[in-house]
Amino acid sequence: MSVAKNDMHTFSSFEKKYELKWVEPFTGACKVTTAPVQEPMPFPRISSPAPVNDSLHKPAIPVSSSPRKEVKNEEVDSDMEPVTIKKENLTEDEIKTQEFGEKLTDILDKLTTQNLNISLKKVQNLEINNQKRLEMVSDLLLEKAIKEPHFSNVCAAMIQKLSVIKVPSDNNPERFVNFRGLVIRKCQNQFETGKTDEQEKIEKELAETNDYVKKEELRMILDEENKKTRLRAVANVRLIGELYKKKMLTGKIMSHCINKLFETGGLSSQWHELDEDKLECLCQLLTTIGKEFENDSYGGYQLDDIFEKMQQIVNFKSNNISSRVKCKILNVIQLRAQNRAEERSGTEDKQQEAWWLDFPNEDK
Repeated sequence: MSVAKNDMHTFSSFEKKYELKWVEPFTGACKVTTAPVQEPMPFPRISSPAPVNDSLHKPAIPVSSSPRKEVKNEEVDSDMEPVTIKKENLTEDEIKTQEFGEKLTDILDKLTTQNLNISLKKVQNLEINNQKRLEMVSDLLLEKAIKEPHFSNVCAAMIQKLSVIKVPSDNNPERFVNFRGLVIRKCQNQFETGKTDEQEKIEKELAETNDYVKKEELRMILDEENKKTRLRAVANVRLIGELYKKKMLTGKIMSHCINKLFETGGLSSQWHELDEDKLECLCQLLTTIGKEFENDSYGGYQLDDIFEKMQQIVNFKSNNISSRVKCKILNVIQLRAQNRAEERSGTEDKQQEAWWLDFPNEDK
């Protein structure tokens, strides 16, 4: 027992004499730091357990025991509220019309070539009993044909099937409004529309401002607006051509449209006055109606002159027509020449319904 005490005394004296050191690498001047000596923690007694530090067990996020406060409508920012039409403020007829529009939109959004007959039956099963609902059908169909030109033939087929629908006029219940007349009138208005109000507004601001930065911004906005108007015009004439192929428009109307684009496009005037947007619409219309109009009594006598002028545009290098539009003109000329050559040789492909094919959209 005395030996153990001597050993403990010897270790304690050795520890005091040689304390543990943290020595940094030698850099010319040695710096020595002494490690702190921690006091040993006393063992807690069994009868008195160690106190628990409550601060270590507190949650990071304070939790309130009070009931959750409901957010009132007055506390919500009005700018963040969704814009919806409250049905409480509508009459019963207006609620039904709103539901009608939602069902119609859902049907036309899913309209394709494969489900044309199914979609047509769904539209026919809707209650189209007044002029407002009939106009809603025509507006949504035309908008789909313009925004999605590759579905213009499907939209034209549905318009043809719905053309017999007629409802009493809102202004005069004794008179009737038919679906065919609504669609043709809207297509005509789109065809004859020049610059939109938005384009004229931007052009006016561009002419009045002297700020260079603002002018550049307005030019970019105007270019984007011009592109939208051009694409809508091209899609509209494509739908007009599809309606002609469905026998809903006559050859006389097509002749008027071609002459109008021929004159406004500058083909009947000087070369420096050419309007390539109108020429692009002319190419799209001729591409769509193609062979049908070639065999029409109104088409044969005027197409030769038009194609001769179009060939001159391709050959003439000093005009303001872009290469993109020139390629469209050249494609139409080549398609017509190919069609005529194969009609003379009698080797027309029977599996192909028409030689006037729609070329991929090059506007992107």
